Amino acid sequence: MKKIVAVAFSYAENSMNMRGLTLMDELLFFDGQYDMNDFNMPLCNSNKSDGNVPEGVNKFIKVMRDADILVFAIPEATGHYAAAFKNAMDWLICESKFNSDIAVDGAFYNKPVWVVTFTPVIPAVTPGESYEIGAGGRHF
Repeated sequence: MKKIVAVAFSYAENSMNMRGLTLMDELLFFDGQYDMNDFNMPLCNSNKSDGNVPEGVNKFIKVMRDADILVFAIPEATGHYAAAFKNAMDWLICESKFNSDIAVDGAFYNKPVWVVTFTPVIPAVTPGESYEIGAGGRHF
């Protein structure tokens, strides 16, 4: 059986993306479900290519390497991916010595990654029309 691991790239308590993953878990039966608080990953401020990263980054990398399939729930913020996702990807680049192996052995190299987002919408009704107000129509 394939090991499916889900990560919500949010630090928010009770985040919509973590709640969405919990609903998905009822059908997919994740082998692990995490949010960014599980990794205690600091803001990436390194320009070093030595591969040394904080322990939280190493924990994040281990979770991804141990999985066969990854589900990334990335919050959408003003039409773009959230800063927590960008920060995690920056740390992966630092750990890989700035892609010195051209991503041959990256944390999720050659693995399927499902990317989802859960965005609130507000139903609106005008005379003769109904539509949704919110970010549901935007994609990053």
